[in-house]
Amino acid sequence: MSGPTTTIVVVPRETHSAWPGMLERLREHTEPSVPVVVVDGGSPPSIRRRLERLAVENDFTLIRSERVLASNEARNAGMRHVHTEFVAFLDNDTLVSPGWLPALEQCLRDTGGALVSPVVLSQRGAGWVIHDAGGLARIVGDTATRRLEELNAHMGEPETAVARLTRAPTEFQELHCLVVRAEVLREIGGFDEGLLAGREYSDLNLLAAAAGHVGWVEPAAVVRFARARLRRPSDYALYLARWSDEWGRASYAHFNEKWDLHDTSGDEWYFAGRFDLRLLCPPRPPEGRRRTAWRLRRRLHRAVDRVVTPRVMRAHERRRAMAAPPRVTHVASARAAPA
Repeated sequence: MSGPTTTIVVVPRETHSAWPGMLERLREHTEPSVPVVVVDGGSPPSIRRRLERLAVENDFTLIRSERVLASNEARNAGMRHVHTEFVAFLDNDTLVSPGWLPALEQCLRDTGGALVSPVVLSQRGAGWVIHDAGGLARIVGDTATRRLEELNAHMGEPETAVARLTRAPTEFQELHCLVVRAEVLREIGGFDEGLLAGREYSDLNLLAAAAGHVGWVEPAAVVRFARARLRRPSDYALYLARWSDEWGRASYAHFNEKWDLHDTSGDEWYFAGRFDLRLLCPPRPPEGRRRTAWRLRRRLHRAVDRVVTPRVMRAHERRRAMAAPPRVTHVASARAAPA
């Protein structure tokens, strides 16, 4: 009897509080025989203990770091424990649906592709819209105007639009949920840890395409992620790191140098978006009397951000400089022979 085809690697994204509910849903909608590697980057003691219990109860491999990990650092740490043909990367706020993994595996088998992503839905008000369902990602322009061109083709379309989508090749794939041939990921050198919080998926898309590999989007699989819920101070600490100017500007500068980009004017749009996320306040004012309250709230959050975020980032960097490498705290039972 053949072993499992895919190992699932789950990494932190914006908050620690998302872990328990996400993992419980993952187990509900995934075959028990599929190996799961959970990479915990600096969660507080209550979440750490919960993850330890879940690892034992559900037979996960659990990797623990005492410091906050950037997502690419966590992905590489998890990848060291992958011995299957495919590896599925999930963020810890991504909620899977029934049949998600078999649909993605089947797409890779049918197409011979190297990467496949589902349709990713995000929350908008009380409903859901498409966040990612393929698009374009390429370097364009001559020496002086060389720039990244990306198009998230279906972003913002209603959930009902998913029914009209068909399996198709794509250049653009985000990392909320992505299944990759493990040998391809090793071939291109894994994830670039110089990208702390920004351009992670852009870099992967470009590296895969440069090596001649094709990505696919598979609408038969749908996953969701909701708005971040910041339930405790440790959530804010991780959230601020993810969307900080410090990590963001360092990541974009590294990416632009790596890909020899000279027209980086579009980066400021992304930085403005990161700033809006940190403020936890809608970027556009509401209509009517609430506009004044919006202005006051935004002004207050801006003042707090100027003081708090730099201090949080200095604390993170001190811990990152002193902490030991991630360690395995629970090993799952063997399910697949090493490749």
